[in-house]
Amino acid sequence: MVEVEIRSNIFEYENEELRFTSFIDVSEKREAEAILKRSNERYENAMLATSDIVWEADFEKGSVFHSKNFSLIFGHSKSGFEYGEDNIWEQNLHPDDKERVFRINADIINGLNDKWEMEYRFKKADGNYAMVLDRGFSIKNEDGKVLRIVGAMQDITKKKNEESRLKLLESVVVYTNDAIVISEAEPIEEPGPKIIYVNEAYSKITGYTLEESIGTNPRKLQCSDTDRKELDRFKEALKNWQPCEMTVKNRRKNGEEFWANVRVTPIANEKGWFTHWIAVQRDITKEIEAQKEKEALINELINNNNELKQFGFITTHNLRAPLTNLVSICNMIDENKIEDYFTRKLVSGFRQSTFLLNDTLNDLIKILFVKEKLNHHTEELKFDKILNKVKDSIANSIESNNVTIDFDFSLAPSVKFSSSYLESLFLNLLSNSIKYAHPLRDPIIRITSFKQSDNRIKLIFSDNGVGMDMEKVKGRIFGLYQRFHDNMDSKGLGLYLIQSELSALGGTIDVESKEEVGTIFTITFKNEN
Repeated sequence: MVEVEIRSNIFEYENEELRFTSFIDVSEKREAEAILKRSNERYENAMLATSDIVWEADFEKGSVFHSKNFSLIFGHSKSGFEYGEDNIWEQNLHPDDKERVFRINADIINGLNDKWEMEYRFKKADGNYAMVLDRGFSIKNEDGKVLRIVGAMQDITKKKNEESRLKLLESVVVYTNDAIVISEAEPIEEPGPKIIYVNEAYSKITGYTLEESIGTNPRKLQCSDTDRKELDRFKEALKNWQPCEMTVKNRRKNGEEFWANVRVTPIANEKGWFTHWIAVQRDITKEIEAQKEKEALINELINNNNELKQFGFITTHNLRAPLTNLVSICNMIDENKIEDYFTRKLVSGFRQSTFLLNDTLNDLIKILFVKEKLNHHTEELKFDKILNKVKDSIANSIESNNVTIDFDFSLAPSVKFSSSYLESLFLNLLSNSIKYAHPLRDPIIRITSFKQSDNRIKLIFSDNGVGMDMEKVKGRIFGLYQRFHDNMDSKGLGLYLIQSELSALGGTIDVESKEEVGTIFTITFKNEN
């Protein structure tokens, strides 16, 4: 089929119009245009499908052209522009990269280099910078003058980020103190998966180099006396492609044994197939040895403590009988019938020392019983009932010192505790408040109880006595035989007993105090539920 182009021309000749019509065969021309159009379309489609942005700088026309995917990738609407004016490429170069890029560009234009390859940052329409890889080469005329530069840009931001991430991960693997082992996924059974990589830390810990390790099985490190149950559990986890952790005894290349904590994780590909195992191994020999030393020390301390307690019981038992006899003798002696002054003085001193020694022995017995947690039967006790019992036992002291005791146990009327310990707690706290009452005011004692959100019972005991300087006495308040005031009746045993008794049954005691103001004790009982 022939395509014909018809052309008509009209001329005037001697006042007449003459029409000439010509017929031109344009079939080949049309076919060539169609081929060119299809070629251009394929080129444009190819450019849209690739990540490369093809560009051309024409110095004769003074223009720059970018393929259509320039707009798709960077968001700028213009793909062609005048070179030197309204130049989108120049305008969006990162300021810190411009000088370097322009210098390389100038070398190409001036014919010093025929091609370039460089990376720089280019601002997209959304304001974010993309990392670009740009390659180009020059096209010259016969005289060597650069007519055009043709190149391709590629957004490599994701690639760069991934490289940075991989470098970071690589640095972790390379510089970590833990041994990293990568092995094949199978076989789980003998001969086992082969090692394909170990890091430097692995070589330092085991003594085996990378070359010596590749192709071998990680099991070569295991000692013959490694815990079989631990290995079986580990093997079962591997069969099920599950992460696992174990502590085993391994052997270095030089034969030295060491303890290792090993964590193994399976690695799957994008299809979900497990392809490798990654093992992180840490030498915990020092930790294991330290733990063994700690356990040995604890056992030694327990044995020594038991021996000391036994010694204490034996000593108090052996002292009890002769001391009881001495007390009986002192009670039988009537000092008034002794006429000699010095003898009477000697007997008085003997009596005083005997009674003091007897009191001390009784205190030690109390402490031993508390520390040994003897007589620690607990039951539900009413605070008001125990308090009234204690008040009756020291009624004379309360009355003679004009003591006021206010209490409110309505929010928590009872507690599960030892009856004797609770009596001791009230007795010692009340006695202390009376002993250390302020000389310028009558003693006022307030006692309240309440239940916390965790169901633990708290008891608040406060007085308006002389108080204490907490900065001076901090850390010694509950010590044995600690006295903070010049009171002859004080032995410094009461608070020590209270804390010991509470501790024996899982309770605690805290104190707040201020000189000339008073003292507040906060007792927290164990939650029996």
